[in-house]
Amino acid sequence: MKKTMRNLLALAILGCVLFWGTGLAMADQQNEGPSADQAEAAPLPDDRLTGMDVLLMQNAVSALWGKGDIAQPGGEVNVDSLSAPEHVFVELIELGWHNKAWVFRGQVRRMAPRNDGIEVVAAKELFSMRFHKVDKGNFYLDELKFEPLPNLE
Repeated sequence: MKKTMRNLLALAILGCVLFWGTGLAMADQQNEGPSADQAEAAPLPDDRLTGMDVLLMQNAVSALWGKGDIAQPGGEVNVDSLSAPEHVFVELIELGWHNKAWVFRGQVRRMAPRNDGIEVVAAKELFSMRFHKVDKGNFYLDELKFEPLPNLE
């Protein structure tokens, strides 16, 4: 009986220590600010491309890749932006093999109509995509970096 009480007391103390340690760990995590995953998931500002546009860019890269005559500097493809009533042009600047992966460097131009109906460049961004091409024209995206340029008026 005495041994059982001692074991229960030991388990209760162990439970309190674990509960206290977990509470401290959670408090430390809250005080550190957002984790790297949370910071990455933060929404992009309005003048940047959205996640849906990134998918469209991947499709544009596939289209540029698939056309031998356009897969050279200066070739571009027009993609519809689902996030805005703008035309989005993806232009190839460089496509090459670097460090065991393909690197696509390009420029994205978002066009928007003015009051008189003429489309002008609303925003420009340089970007680079690092990816591994796999069978049948598909590829896995490893990295996508944007370098915003000043808006043109």
